[in-house]
This record gives sequence, structure tokens and C-alpha cells, in this order.
Amino acid sequence: MDKCIAVFSYDFPHRKTTDFLQLIRAKGYHNVVVFAAPMKKLSHQDNRQYFSKFNAKFNVIDTKELCKNLGYKFIPCEHDDVSLIARHIDEFKVDTAIISGARIIKKKVIDLFSFGIVNIHPGILPETAGLDAFYYTLVKDVAPGVTVHTINHKVDEGNCIAFFEYEISGVESLAEIQEALYHCQLKALSNFLDSYAAGEIIQKPIYRPLKNEPMLPEQKLSALSYFGFWRSSQQHRQRIEKLISACEEGAISEFYRYDPHSNFVNTRLVNSWTALIIASFNQNFELVKYLVERGADVNYCTPKGTTVLMYAKSALVNAESPDCRIIDYLVKNGADVKAKDIFGKTVMDYVSELGDDYLKAIFAEYINNAVH
Repeated sequence: MDKCIAVFSYDFPHRKTTDFLQLIRAKGYHNVVVFAAPMKKLSHQDNRQYFSKFNAKFNVIDTKELCKNLGYKFIPCEHDDVSLIARHIDEFKVDTAIISGARIIKKKVIDLFSFGIVNIHPGILPETAGLDAFYYTLVKDVAPGVTVHTINHKVDEGNCIAFFEYEISGVESLAEIQEALYHCQLKALSNFLDSYAAGEIIQKPIYRPLKNEPMLPEQKLSALSYFGFWRSSQQHRQRIEKLISACEEGAISEFYRYDPHSNFVNTRLVNSWTALIIASFNQNFELVKYLVERGADVNYCTPKGTTVLMYAKSALVNAESPDCRIIDYLVKNGADVKAKDIFGKTVMDYVSELGDDYLKAIFAEYINNAVH
């Protein structure tokens, strides 16, 4: 990649800066300008440790030395030095920057980059905006992951490029979740660099109606008490979403992966739809068979009385060459063709109203066989 990009970093050994700069080089970016800010002791910074950290040693390299090894231009400076940064941007024709370590960057600096300054925030935005992202993730019971976005003059706002969600196993500790989210940031950076090189970046505005205030120590401790509930809640949500996706795609192996003991075959996954309804509606015959064989209720209906058969016929009505295997299989396994919804209508009534004589004849035969 010949195009020059900038990185806002710290001028001292810093894990994220080390990993980001090495990853940028590994992705083929040779022309990089690093604006490295000196260490500052902040009066309001909370350095207390509220839970055990991930037990591992990391290879953290001094930023100046690392830039020398990678062949990057190292520029020690304050991140609010507009004139110095502008001079180097003009010299190296830079329109994009990435943050590996920075404090709040002012609007005058942001406006120097025509593409923008890219940040990878350790949480979903706007819900977890601010320095206490992980604690707000717990309190607000939102998805674990990281957001790639270009920044503006407001904290953690700007334009969203992508959100990368971490899939919870259900047994992780607090420290393991945080470490996993850090690796999500590396995955997100890798994905961004690929998309940026290919010119495939799409940005959507982030609307942040309210600002998250920094948490007090007692608020952080309170937030951590939500961890067990949050982990279970998010694991359940993720599992349901994966099951829905598997049903839509007809992916039996994926459905089994997330429901190996068939505990969810009759669970209302979305909009009162069970897995069997979703699979039938999407005409995934093999998955329909798989679900029925594992106890899926062929006569389940939604609160409005809409049956599995009613959903199964949707894709077949007035089709040129309807594949009736699913409705035939459901009927042979006990689906009631005469069941009525809250409007007093059967599947035959709906087929008749839609003027499909072919399906009408098929359901008439089912009804006739049921009578005899």
C-alpha cells in the first residue's frame, strides 16, 4: 500500500500501539507517519484495579524504536499541535489517521484529515461511549464487541464503519472477556485496513443523544455485579440470533451447534416464530425434517393463530413450479389442515383468496384424506 496514513499514538511503550503498528505493517502499509504524544499524569485518571487482569506477558516495544524497526516516520508531538501536524500531513499527502493511543483530539486536528481519523472503541456505540465502555456494556446489557468509527468533536460519536461482536461462550471471567475484546480490536483494525485498501468503506452517522458520564469507583463496583447476569443474557441473545440465521439459511450443522440438545426447537425465537416456522417459511426442507424429528410442534401457532402450514404455503402461492414437499411432510406428520386462526380462516381459505387453484386442489385432498 503506497498511500500514506497517519497513526496517533503514545511516545512510550504501550501495548495497543505496539500491536497496531505491527499489524499495519503486516497488512502491507509501508508509508506511515506516527504522531506520538508524551506521557502525562492526569489528575482525574482512575488507576485502581477493580478486578483481576488477564494473566499474560505482552511484548511491548518503545514506540520510537518500533517505528525505526518498521521504517515509519516518528514524530513526537502533542496531539493538539495543529500547525506541526498540518505541516506533515501536507508533506506526506495524508488524508487518513488511525488512533492507537490518544487523548481527546480537537476539532481543528480532526478537520485536517479529509477521510477522517479512525478510532476503534471497545464497545458498541453510542451506548458505551466514553472511557468506561466496559462498565456501561454491563449496566446497559448490550452486546460485547468493538466499534470502528471516524471521530468528530464529540466523544465517541462521528460515523460508524463497522461493529465487531464477540461471541460469548458463557464461562469467561471478567478478565477473559476484556482480553477477548482487545483481540476484537485487532480483528477490527485488520478488517478496516483491508476494506480501506480496497476502497470499500461505508460510513453511517452515529447519533448519541446522551453523554455517558465517567463512573465513580462505587458505580464501577456496582456495574461489575451485573457481570453474571449480563454474560448469561448476551449468550442467550447471541444463541437465539444464530439459531434464527441457521433456520433462514437451512444450516442444520449450525442449528445443532447452538442447540445440540434440541432445547430450542419449540422456543419462540422472533416475532413469535419458532424454528420450524422460520425453516418452513424459507422452504428449507431438510431442516424442517430435522426439527420435526427432534420434537418440533407441527401444530404450533402464533398468538394470532397463524399455523406452521400457513407460513409454509407462503412461498408456494401462485409459484410457477411449487415444491410441496414441506407442506406434504408437515401434513403427514400431523399438521392440522383445518386449524383456524383468530380471524376464523384456515390455510385453505387463504389459498382460495389468493386464487391458487393448484394449491387449493392439494389442500382439498389433504382435507379429504383427513376426513377419511
